[in-house]
Amino acid sequence: MRVNELLVIHDKLLAHYGDLNWWPAKTPYEVIVGAILTQNTAWTNVEKAIANFGGTPTPEMVINTHLSELAEIIRPAGFFNQKATYLKAITAWFARYDFNIQLITQKSLVDVRSELLSIKGVGQETADSILLYACELPTFVVDAYTIRLCDRYTMATYYGRE
Repeated sequence: MRVNELLVIHDKLLAHYGDLNWWPAKTPYEVIVGAILTQNTAWTNVEKAIANFGGTPTPEMVINTHLSELAEIIRPAGFFNQKATYLKAITAWFARYDFNIQLITQKSLVDVRSELLSIKGVGQETADSILLYACELPTFVVDAYTIRLCDRYTMATYYGRE
């Protein structure tokens, strides 16, 4: 699929649905937490885990919480022992930027994406979600839904049913 075809799809979706302001978070860091917690789980469970923080999660809260306690807080999101470790790792990365998204966005998208992908527990979809929704950098999150949409659009175009 070519870039111009993707732009046509984007424009049609935007015209039909408007700006959905999709990621429901109060802070960029909450987006980062949500991106980790949403791996292999339903968003409703992520919401429960985030609520267990007793408010908006902060980097200081994650840093100062013992790993086992953090795992209990995020238990509803599943894979809580792994995800607690991932949260500690990504929060340590965020600390290198003094917990300031603007410092991150001063670097190139390619460099920041590379840094994110080097963090244990951060794959392509998670990295791109953080870049797009937390950092507001121009990237595209390719997930199972995106692949399905592109496959169906390609087939519809091929058969003349656009």
